[in-house]
Amino acid sequence: MTKELIIVALILLVIYLYYQKPSKAKTYFELDSQETEIKELKSQLQQAQQLERFNGEQLKTQQTKIQGLEKQLASYGTGD
Repeated sequence: MTKELIIVALILLVIYLYYQKPSKAKTYFELDSQETEIKELKSQLQQAQQLERFNGEQLKTQQTKIQGLEKQLASYGTGD
């Protein structure tokens, strides 16, 4: 009887330890996944900021061209 009790206790211990390890591994995996996601989001933010600067420069260039064309159009309208 004592031998059977020890075997059952060992089986329960193995089962308990088996289910404890994945939860810790899962926690480490989730942290790693979150860190990876943060790095990706930072990279996307940098790309968005670069794109915003580029678009701002393009907008200024186009506005300058439009102002030049408006001046030309105004000078044609007055006959200068």
